[in-house]
Amino acid sequence: NQCCPGIPASGNLSFPCPIADPTYSECATNEIPAVLVQAARSAGKKDGQGTCPGSENACAGDQCCAGIPQTGGQTFPCPTADPKYGLCAVDYAECPGTGDQCRGNQCCPGIPASGNLSFPCPIADPTYSECATN
Repeated sequence: NQCCPGIPASGNLSFPCPIADPTYSECATNEIPAVLVQAARSAGKKDGQGTCPGSENACAGDQCCAGIPQTGGQTFPCPTADPKYGLCAVDYAECPGTGDQCRGNQCCPGIPASGNLSFPCPIADPTYSECATN
């Protein structure tokens, strides 16, 4: 649950992102612009959908997830956001044990606690499974 920034179709007022819970009411307006509702309906469940690590809230593409300890509590991009998306407070997290920066669906270098096997970045989609261990 989060607010999308205002756009002309919303009178430049923030509004609930289309995938927010229908009861979410923390934005400047509760009306989601019709053009976005229609786009969300036509998009359905596509490859761009993900899950915000730490909250398990759904996200899709270019939007921010709520902050987690590994991002210093700052918002960060949905794991399926375009790599160039830059409207969140930070665009990386720190890999546990090394402090290396990682972005979204990437692997952190192995550490003793992971058997020296690579493992998912803390802000990777929870279903990401391209690393040596999960």
